[in-house]
Amino acid sequence: MARRFNARPDRVPRSLVGRIRGRTRRAAYRMPGWPLPPLLLLAMMVVVVYENLVSDRILVSITLAILAIGYAYYYGYIQPCREDRWTLPDPADEEP
Repeated sequence: MARRFNARPDRVPRSLVGRIRGRTRRAAYRMPGWPLPPLLLLAMMVVVVYENLVSDRILVSITLAILAIGYAYYYGYIQPCREDRWTLPDPADEEP
C-alpha cells in the first residue's frame, strides 16, 4: 500500500493558528524563540521584494508569473490526479 505525500499549502495557516492558540503546546518539537524567527524572515522578505520592485519591476513580474503558472499547474493538474501521483512506495524490508 502506497503512502501519499501530503504537503498542502492550506495547512500552513492552520498550523500557525493552532500554534498561536496553544493547541500544539505538547508537540514533540517547539521552535526556539517563537515567533521571532518567522517574523524576522517575513520582514526580510518584504525588504527584498521592495528593493526588487524599486530596482526592476520586470524581474518581479516574471517571478510572479512563474508562481502563478506553478499554482495553476498544481491545482489544475497535480491535485486532481493525486490518487495516482505523489505517492511514496512502502519501505523495503531489510534482511539482517
